[in-house]
Amino acid sequence: MHRIRFAVPLALAVLLAAGCGRAGDGASGAASPSGAKNEAAVKAAKDFLAPYTGKADAWKGPASSPPAAKNKTIVFLNRYTFSETNSYVIRTARQAAAALGWKFVALDVSKDFDAGVTQAVAMKPDGLFSQVTEGDTDVKALQRIAESKIPHVEFTVGTTDYNKNNPGITHIVDYHFYEQGQIAAAQAVVETGGDARLGLFRAAPNSSNRQEIQGIKDYFAKYGGGKIAKDNVIADNVIGTPRLGQAAVAFLQGNPQVNVVWHEFDGIALGAVPALKAAGLSKIPQISHEGDAPNLDFVRGGAGQVADVAVSYGWATWAAFDAFNRLFNKVQPPADDGIPVRVLTKDNLPPAGQRFEGDLDYAAQYKKLWGVG
Repeated sequence: MHRIRFAVPLALAVLLAAGCGRAGDGASGAASPSGAKNEAAVKAAKDFLAPYTGKADAWKGPASSPPAAKNKTIVFLNRYTFSETNSYVIRTARQAAAALGWKFVALDVSKDFDAGVTQAVAMKPDGLFSQVTEGDTDVKALQRIAESKIPHVEFTVGTTDYNKNNPGITHIVDYHFYEQGQIAAAQAVVETGGDARLGLFRAAPNSSNRQEIQGIKDYFAKYGGGKIAKDNVIADNVIGTPRLGQAAVAFLQGNPQVNVVWHEFDGIALGAVPALKAAGLSKIPQISHEGDAPNLDFVRGGAGQVADVAVSYGWATWAAFDAFNRLFNKVQPPADDGIPVRVLTKDNLPPAGQRFEGDLDYAAQYKKLWGVG
């Protein structure tokens, strides 16, 4: 299944919360950090998290680049047209394309992805750009792209073998999902004083959450301080509806052993956090991923979400265009595009109302590499 990453409108988040009954602040499952219960595990977690809490002071992207290719057209497979994050990617892609002097087209493929890919290929662009196109589920679409021989750059998917080795995917901008999972596990250990009984609240299996969950498991196995206590899969048609908030409340009320919650991504947390607060369950710390502005406001306001493992969608979009430029110049893109990962808590948030964008001016860095602007 697809990892459907999107921001639920705030008005809907209010409805999600309103649809859930209050259980009272004393509801079972509330976190009770013990402080010194497992000092070694907490210290190990803090040491592990330290590199991900401060601002980056050095560019970790590519050090050189071929010159900007001329007169190229990139088509974005615009699958999730309802998504605020998706719209942000499109705006950022237009900026990157303009810097290179290229044409950018966002093609609506939301109604029929396979048919949309066929339409995109028929446009004969120089490159195709997409999010969440999975090697194991989008078989027909990726086969069509492979047959066209049009370079296809992807992000928001895991670097699993079935994605990396798929002939329809030329390059994946790496979001370091396994590493993100490890960071989330370490943060859970800190939040619970070394006794994390983690509840997973996530979408159906996909390449990114498989890597994240493996990172969580491997972190606990190596450093201790916690375990996965319960794994709850949310149906795709529940995400973005009032039923998500109701499901979150039922999940915690039905699993009192859970003392910290992992939301797979901010679109899930945006529906779950207000609902859990309305039900009196906000003392249970919640951790999510992406770094969207509304979720960072949850962290800032003490709404129940205490941390967000963040990446920059804007940075990743410019990295995708850098990959295209290399491919057009017959240069292999880097295995790691240098997209930074941060764990954001109330101590290191960006200004209110802003999403996480990384710590460096990535647009200026890429323009310098390309020799433009």
